Amino acid sequence: MPVNVNMPIATLSTATLVLTQEENGYVVPGETVRRNVTVTNSGRSAADDIRIRIADDNPFFGPLETGTFYLKSLAPGQSEVILVSLVTSRSLENSVQEIPLDISYAVVDGVPVTQRDSLTLDVHGHAELSIASVRTILPELPGENPLR
Repeated sequence: MPVNVNMPIATLSTATLVLTQEENGYVVPGETVRRNVTVTNSGRSAADDIRIRIADDNPFFGPLETGTFYLKSLAPGQSEVILVSLVTSRSLENSVQEIPLDISYAVVDGVPVTQRDSLTLDVHGHAELSIASVRTILPELPGENPLR
């Protein structure tokens, strides 16, 4: 028969972290992206020492301030919002980009848990109109030979 000593619960249940992102439209290459990410503990016990890290070394995206976020604890049903700020490259092409996030936390008995999630970004560039060259045609004057 298993016995829990100095544990705050009678039967061990686990924490489950779920990340959801606020959709702010599309991303323009070369601009800074800011997204609110909500971290929710949808499990039945607390999650402690929560670390969320931008895991990708993608040359087109990079963290603006920090690539790692820390939350001390989340009780069951509790949520926290973190602001993820990324710098984008001007050479980024139109696509849907997934930025991997590594998540680690400890459950109530101290056992470390790791999981992977992602931040999804819809990349669309702006259309630009530029003039490559200008050609002018002079009108013919009466009595001039147009082949001269």
